[in-house]
Amino acid sequence: MQALNGILLPVIAIYLMIVMNNKKLLGEHRNGWFINIIGTIITGVCIFLGGYSVLDAFGAF
Repeated sequence: MQALNGILLPVIAIYLMIVMNNKKLLGEHRNGWFINIIGTIITGVCIFLGGYSVLDAFGAF
């Protein structure tokens, strides 16, 4: 179950970053540059932890 979390969390984080920057959908309420930097860092951490979780589930570590 944890490996599935490791796969889904980065996908959802990337999707949220795309949606939160959609000017057509959110107009003036979309993310600013500072929040995009923070979101990119958090998404990167999610990708790292997700990859680690999947590798751990298959016994790579």
